[in-house]
Amino acid sequence: MNVSREEVQVYTVRELSQWIKDLLETDIGRVWVEGEISGLKVHARSGHAYFSLRDEEADALLNCVAWASSVRRFRVEPRDGLRVRVQGYVSLWEPRGNCQFYVDRMVLAGEGELHRAFLELKAKLDEEGLFDPDRKRPLPRYPRRIGIATAPDGAALRDMLAILESRWPVAEVFVAPALVQGPTAAGSLVRALGLLQKVPELDFIILGRGGGSLEDLWAFNEEKLARAVARSTVPVVSAVGHEVDFTITDFVADVRAATPTHAAELSTPNHADVEQTLSRARQRLRRCLLDATGQKREQLRRLAGSRAFLRPETRVQREQLRLDRLADRLKDALAAPTEQARERLRRLSSHLTADRLLLRIQDSARARQRVEERWRRCLPERMGDHRRRLDVAAAALRILGPTSVLERGYGIIRNPDGTVLRSAADAPVGTQVEVRLAAGELECRVEARTLPEEKKGSAT
Repeated sequence: MNVSREEVQVYTVRELSQWIKDLLETDIGRVWVEGEISGLKVHARSGHAYFSLRDEEADALLNCVAWASSVRRFRVEPRDGLRVRVQGYVSLWEPRGNCQFYVDRMVLAGEGELHRAFLELKAKLDEEGLFDPDRKRPLPRYPRRIGIATAPDGAALRDMLAILESRWPVAEVFVAPALVQGPTAAGSLVRALGLLQKVPELDFIILGRGGGSLEDLWAFNEEKLARAVARSTVPVVSAVGHEVDFTITDFVADVRAATPTHAAELSTPNHADVEQTLSRARQRLRRCLLDATGQKREQLRRLAGSRAFLRPETRVQREQLRLDRLADRLKDALAAPTEQARERLRRLSSHLTADRLLLRIQDSARARQRVEERWRRCLPERMGDHRRRLDVAAAALRILGPTSVLERGYGIIRNPDGTVLRSAADAPVGTQVEVRLAAGELECRVEARTLPEEKKGSAT
């Protein structure tokens, strides 16, 4: 069967693509899709996000695009492996004929996923020591400058400012506005922390926001914000949500407050209490000063009534008289030794005249001559006496010495170690001994011995 050209509807590629695009956008419309983010790429200049949603069970992929304006409104920061729910519409990208899902909303797939991410990050930072109590810094007792990082139009900021004004109005408060919800909130809070740390002499920073769901508070569970809090050069008070809410920043911060209003209360003293304390201290100081003044006044009154103060000129005159006596005594004490020294000098000077000096030299020479003559006479006699005494001693030494004894037929018996034997008990049978005679020595062996207590004639 032949078909004529007029009976066939022929479309151009552009026309067909436009028809498919219209069908997708009108027939399907806006829908929610759940899947796991894969292959995420965020354009550095434009901020547009390109990724795929993956369905593990069906092994299917859906190409997705999110314009930068939509990314800024996301309630969660997209990342690979995160299971999310996205809302948008299906359309055709005509230049390439690709079917794409255009995303304008993104939330996590469920609270369970959020809680799992929270626990994983908490365990990681805890292992690194960011929750260590030893690194927590105390807040100053009387702060002068306070920083707040939060949403500028939130009720939390108004409540904190009101409490700070009522409790401690003397402090300066510096507010760094930041986003507290959405995918870019964590980065905004990090920048706010950095700005506040540049304020000179800042005492601490309150970081927080009001209550909300886990997704609403998720910015305070971001790792980059937690690390920025840990790096802070000043103490940080975490005040996020309600009392039952806990975030990662609560564990990293130096102090955790249950709510923003609680943070303002616990970080500042009550000026009324401080004024009352100062008033009591002022009263105690006044009483102490009055008591001390009274004691000094009574002491002054007693001194004023004493005799020394009734007629002070009498004591001055008495001291002057005492000074005069001491001066006279000093003068006399100095005059007597001086005169004695002068007289002694005169006597010495008279002795040192030339004639007297010559006479003394001559007397000394004659005395020396007499001593020499006396020594010349006495020295031979003394030498003869000493020589005779020496001869007598030598003769006695020869008679009593061992050599003389040996010449009479005696001998000296010694052990091999050189000790002299004085008793037969010191030389057992078989002992080698040395016998010294007047002429020569003998080496002998003890064959028998007789001890003094044994009967005569017995031998061992």
